[in-house]
Amino acid sequence: MFSWLGKTEVDLIDELCKKICTNNTKDGELKQLSVLFKVRFVKKLGRILYPFPYLRPHTRTIEIKIGWIDKIPVARHSHFTQATELGDAVFFAFDEVINPITGLSVSFDARALIVQAKIADSYAQLKNPTVPIASARNKNSTERELYLLEGWPKFNLFKTGKSDSTKPYRTSIELNPVGTPPPLPYGWYIAAPKGKKMKSSLQMAWPSWWMAAPAINRYSCNITFGSLLVSFFTGKPNGNLPHHLEVGKKTVWNYRTGLPAGASDWDKLCSDIYQILLENSPPQSLFTKKEEDKRIITILKRISSFDRLLRKTSIAHNAIKLYYYYFNKEITYDFIPPKGSISGKIPVFIVKSTQISPDEGAD
Repeated sequence: MFSWLGKTEVDLIDELCKKICTNNTKDGELKQLSVLFKVRFVKKLGRILYPFPYLRPHTRTIEIKIGWIDKIPVARHSHFTQATELGDAVFFAFDEVINPITGLSVSFDARALIVQAKIADSYAQLKNPTVPIASARNKNSTERELYLLEGWPKFNLFKTGKSDSTKPYRTSIELNPVGTPPPLPYGWYIAAPKGKKMKSSLQMAWPSWWMAAPAINRYSCNITFGSLLVSFFTGKPNGNLPHHLEVGKKTVWNYRTGLPAGASDWDKLCSDIYQILLENSPPQSLFTKKEEDKRIITILKRISSFDRLLRKTSIAHNAIKLYYYYFNKEITYDFIPPKGSISGKIPVFIVKSTQISPDEGAD
C-alpha cells in the first residue's frame, strides 16, 4: 500500500515539520504534538502523501487518520498498579478497492501505529535524544510507558484512567504472547526539542523537528519523522530507517465494516481505540477550532475519480449496471490518464466485458 511514497516524500515531510512545528519551541510535549492535528499541518501533509488528482479504475478509497490518545484509553496490567496510557497519538491507514458494479471489496490493506511523544529539554537529550527521552524512575509514568511499549505484557483496556472507570472495555489483550524481545512494531517514540534556538552543535541531532525511535531503552532517536511515516504507510523501510525495523502493524480491522471473524488482539485493540476516540472530545485547552474538535481526524481521503464520474453521470452508471445484470457480463475498465492537450485533458475510460456463467451474476 502507498507504494508511490519514497525519499521525496520523506524529505518533504521533514521540511514541513521544520517549517510549521518550530513555532512552538517553548511548549511542552502535548502542545507541540497538537500541531500535528492542526488544519494547517494536516492539509499540507495530505497533499504530500497523495498529490495526484485522481485514482485508478475500480472504486479505490485511500484514507489516513490520526487520533489523540493521551490518557484515553489506558492499559492496566499486573506489573504496575497504576494505569498506563497507550501513547499520545495513533495513526490509521486504509487502502481499499471495491468493484464499482458489485460493491464488493476486491482488496483491503490497513495499518496502525501508536506513538509516544516526548520533549527533550536537557543538554544531554538535546545533543543525543534517546528512549525514553524523559527520566524513567520510581514507577513514574515514563517508566510505565516504556515497560508497556517495549514488551506489551497482557493487559486490560479501560476507557480512561479515572477512578470511576472500573469496568474494563476489553480484557486479556495479548500483543506479544510468546514474549518476543524488542523491538516490537506496535508503538514508537517521537521526540521534539524544547527551548530557544539551539546551538549549531546541537542542531545536527534534529534533521526533522520530530525524531523517532523504536521502543527500546537507550535507543537513539535518529530516525526522521518523514522516514517514520513513509515507512509506516508503505510497510517497508524508507529514508534513514534501518531495514530490521518495522513501523506499525497490519490490521484486518476496517472502521466501516468492523472486525472480521478470526481477528487478532491487535485488530481488536485498533477497533477499540477508534470507538473510544469517537466517544470522547479532545482537550479544549489545545483544540479550539470546530474542525479540530474531535479526537480522531482525517489527514487524507481520496476516492477514485472514476467512481465519482460514474456516480455523477447516472445514465452511464445505470446503463453499465443494467448491462451487467441482464447479460451476465463481467465489466472491467481500462483507464487512459489525460496527456497533453487531448480534448482539453479529458481522461478516457475504455469499458470491456466478458461472459460469465449465470450463477455468477449479480444478486
